[in-house]
Amino acid sequence: MDLTAALLAGLPAAVLLLAALLPTARGRTAVLAATTATVAAVVVAALGVVEPYRAAVAVLTTLLALVLTRFSLRHLDGDPARARYDRLLLLTAGAAVLAVTTQDLVVLLGAWVLTGAALTPLVGHHGGAAGPASARAVAALRRSRAAGDIALLIAVGLLVASAGTTSLPAVVAWAETSGSPVLTVAGAALLVTAAARAGLLPFARWVPLSVVAPAPVSGLLHAGVVNAPVVLLLQLHPVWAGGVLPAVLAAIGLGTAVRTFPRLLVRADAKTRLAWSTTAQMGFMLTLLAVGAHAAAVLHLVLHGAYKATAFLTAGDQISRARRDAVPTTSPGTRVLGAVVGLAAGALLVVADGGLTHPLTAAAVLVAATAGGHGLLTLRAPLSTRLVAGALGVAALAGTLAG
Repeated sequence: MDLTAALLAGLPAAVLLLAALLPTARGRTAVLAATTATVAAVVVAALGVVEPYRAAVAVLTTLLALVLTRFSLRHLDGDPARARYDRLLLLTAGAAVLAVTTQDLVVLLGAWVLTGAALTPLVGHHGGAAGPASARAVAALRRSRAAGDIALLIAVGLLVASAGTTSLPAVVAWAETSGSPVLTVAGAALLVTAAARAGLLPFARWVPLSVVAPAPVSGLLHAGVVNAPVVLLLQLHPVWAGGVLPAVLAAIGLGTAVRTFPRLLVRADAKTRLAWSTTAQMGFMLTLLAVGAHAAAVLHLVLHGAYKATAFLTAGDQISRARRDAVPTTSPGTRVLGAVVGLAAGALLVVADGGLTHPLTAAAVLVAATAGGHGLLTLRAPLSTRLVAGALGVAALAGTLAG
């Protein structure tokens, strides 16, 4: 990437970061900055300056910043710390975009650390109003941040020292041809970084604790910030793709999904259910990366981000909507039957396709089939609708195995 392309790629992040430094960066000024950054991100994507998956995440993050700053105009109207809040929101979004679009490992490291540093006071924005809950959330986030940032520092230090350059494409090219044991250590450090930022085990606790943050902060966190590990691992795929590290990532991802998904089913408050859902979704997303389903992981990232932002911004309306628009559901026994049927169908697909020779892919297919079967028999719907949805699901899983 030449200098002009690098400057153009960094334009969306630069707009947000420079706006965050302005003393007037609040209210409609923040909205204007986010709007400008979104337009810049769309232009960068249209020109093909960066890879499509990085462009998609940059557009998603800047668009989130635009929606959240507009939402905050009324949501935090009258808040005495409003100016500080707006600057930190722009700073977090800008650093997150920079981490996605940069081609320099040192800049990536700085942007990664800055994202977490700016996010932490946002999570604790309500401070005394939230009492001990806010303090616990901030403390848990700081511990996870420290572990992830130190691991990324180790990984970047090892890669730069071994490759002799800070250029990300050059480091990737070196990793593709090098059999150095440094790759194993750096790759393991990257997995720790990803687990800490995505809220995977053993760092899952900070994500549900963070629900004390204002709704727009939760939207940015769950729809933008926690998605960063997907891009990080995709960019540095040759570093961790060898040896046992993909299996380790799959085990952590599936373990997180299995461990955290049941928790959202027993929580009464909407935001905590959504938070536990995020950890489960991130676990599955990183499992897709581990088995080589990169396109599926990126698609999952974008769709999950759009859904979670909407869900958190409308979480306050959950009770009235539940009363007004009650959705008829089936009995628990029927839902369990759906999960069992889905698992059996997935197992048949795996055996028929010879997928047992690829255990990571087989495991991902079994999890998806079980969840799909459960979902198909959760809502009351005509039999024809269920059959069509089931056929589409089977076709998608068969395509995954065939690929």
